[in-house]
Amino acid sequence: NGQDVQGATGPVWSANTLNDNDSISVEVISSYRCPQPIDAKSNGIRVRVLTGVGDVAHSGQLKVYPNPARDYVIFEHPAVDHDIYINVTNVVGQKITEITLSNSMRTTWNTANLPAGVYIYRLVSGNDIVETGRVVITR
Repeated sequence: NGQDVQGATGPVWSANTLNDNDSISVEVISSYRCPQPIDAKSNGIRVRVLTGVGDVAHSGQLKVYPNPARDYVIFEHPAVDHDIYINVTNVVGQKITEITLSNSMRTTWNTANLPAGVYIYRLVSGNDIVETGRVVITR
């Protein structure tokens, strides 16, 4: 948006404070002895910030709320007649937790100590993945 980013002097830059329609561009300034020209500017690109999280594969059997969540997420299943599991991973595939639903149709997952981000849950029955979805944790 025409403002310099202090400290952004390396080949890689990232931010989590961008808003929809912000403009990002790069200016390279040479420290070479006699460059001609001394700087080069890129074209600007517009940022599109996605704010919604959709389900990956949703059968409708498992209710997951609130989503987005802060300190807890409730998983609710209409009928549990055998052990089913909810496997939760972060977006890079690291296992966060496994929750067992046995003889209980509702369980609460404490997310208070997790960093904000997107987490993937998989409802597993036997060896089958019945449902997959996303949960967003905010702070």
